[in-house]
Amino acid sequence: IFSQNYLDLLNDPEIDVVSISLPHHLHQRFVEEAAAAGKQIMLDKPLARTEEEGRAIAEAVKKAGIQFMVAFNFRFHPLYQAMQKKIAAGTIGKVQLALTRHDQRFYYPNSTNWKNSQSVGGGAIIGSGVHNLDFMRFCLGDPEEVYACGITVSAEAHLGHFLQAMIFDIIRKYLEKKGFDVTYARNYTDIDDKIIAASNKLGVDSAEFAESMIKKIDKQMEELQVDQPNLWLKATKNVDNIINFVQKLIDSGHAYATDNGDVYFSVETFSGYGKLSNRNTKDALNGVRIDNDESKKSPLDFALWKSAKPGEPSWDSPWGKGRPGWHIECSAMNMAAFGDQIDIHGGGRDLIFPHHENEIAQTESLTGKPFAKYWVHNGLIKVNGQKMSKSLSNGITLGELLSSYHVETLKFAMLQTNYHNDINITPELLPEAQKHMEKFHRIIAEVEEKFGEGKADLSSEIETNFNNAMDDDFNTARAIADLFGYFKKIQEKLSKGDKSAANDVATIKKVFGLLGLFVNPSKEFLTFKGKTEDIPQNVKEFAKQRWAAKQNKSWAEADALRAKIDELGYAVKDGKDGYEIIKK
Repeated sequence: IFSQNYLDLLNDPEIDVVSISLPHHLHQRFVEEAAAAGKQIMLDKPLARTEEEGRAIAEAVKKAGIQFMVAFNFRFHPLYQAMQKKIAAGTIGKVQLALTRHDQRFYYPNSTNWKNSQSVGGGAIIGSGVHNLDFMRFCLGDPEEVYACGITVSAEAHLGHFLQAMIFDIIRKYLEKKGFDVTYARNYTDIDDKIIAASNKLGVDSAEFAESMIKKIDKQMEELQVDQPNLWLKATKNVDNIINFVQKLIDSGHAYATDNGDVYFSVETFSGYGKLSNRNTKDALNGVRIDNDESKKSPLDFALWKSAKPGEPSWDSPWGKGRPGWHIECSAMNMAAFGDQIDIHGGGRDLIFPHHENEIAQTESLTGKPFAKYWVHNGLIKVNGQKMSKSLSNGITLGELLSSYHVETLKFAMLQTNYHNDINITPELLPEAQKHMEKFHRIIAEVEEKFGEGKADLSSEIETNFNNAMDDDFNTARAIADLFGYFKKIQEKLSKGDKSAANDVATIKKVFGLLGLFVNPSKEFLTFKGKTEDIPQNVKEFAKQRWAAKQNKSWAEADALRAKIDELGYAVKDGKDGYEIIKK
């Protein structure tokens, strides 16, 4: 853990102040070595595990004359003020702030690239993850540009797509609440191998197929009450930008065209490859699908432009007819929308490698600047502990969700987990979320019926606690946990006839509306029955017979009835207390 990266910081004559977060037993060693190198030091989380360790760290700090020690996430204003004074006075030269992510891994680019990083007050800042918005603003200015990688429209959108769209919608809204002037962009990948295969299977044009899927997904996201981004970007609408980007990479020696009209990025020309995913090139080979193309210079090289195959859509280019590779589209669309750099970029954690790693390589090779100041990745969906995937036939489509649960139930269930962690969908998760939300809405309905609508108090602890939670890496889990205590107090006020309960309810609706909770009338929520009433009677009867067959352990009969239900366009999902019929 005490790696060469830190020693590089100590030995660099242009660095005056070093800020670092290390395991406690390494604090003393780092302080001593930094002091010997003549550096000023800031320590993050300098708490000792034992009294002896604490004394040793304190002695080292005293001896080194350290001016700043920070208990948690750099969020104390005296630090900001002191740093600003030193920057304004010109007493600090280069400042290196090594920020940890939630998993305590460091994002430290190689020594040649970090010196070209974003400069703030004469200091080089490297960011990874969003811990505290005040500190983020102090270091990098207002985060105004947000780009999230969207959906490849080759099949029905699923729960994972909803999770990612919801998370970035919330991030955008909270940044706006904090006063940032945000431009939020998402993309649709509307041309790729899977889209072509799906459209060919149906015997329709790939462009028509993609557009129909986009319209369907847009409608579903609207029903799920996820707002539209400021900018919608599509690969097919940016082909000229992509071709221009690829040509510049060729001209700068970072890409090469083959005789058959393909263009590949040369990974060996970018020394920082693997810095986001913490992989070396050997690891990368084990983690990526390799094309068996003899014209590639290296197995790691990836396609920027794919030559046209018979029957596939294509565009004219300097290398012949073809279409964009997947990774290049986001780099080109980002640059067209925001320029050389983006404040916040992200998507699902499964995109870190190879997609976002390749985006970094493409863009930074062209610009010489860090591509994104902050990377934000949400966790993945698991179903009963297994990754949700087509191969396991455990996918949950948006259509299935909308037919079964109220949108606020879905959001409550998803947001109980911090965005960067995986969510495990068990048979109990959504029914349990439904139970909690029904209780909350029932209390709201009773309060409003008895006292009428109250007035939101944005100076209350409800607002303060919410902001503190969201300032800490958009911690929706912490914010939602507070709801149980709030509604308990409201119930007590209700029983005592305390009219201030109405103001508490109004405050909760105002504050938690940012998460998409309590934005629908409570009476509407409490009367929501899903769409099961639209299920044909014969499907209901088959499902009933199948359940009885399962109880009698007549497995062959149960399987035959499931097949009949499937043929009619419905699916049956079993739980411990019964079953649920869902339209496919």
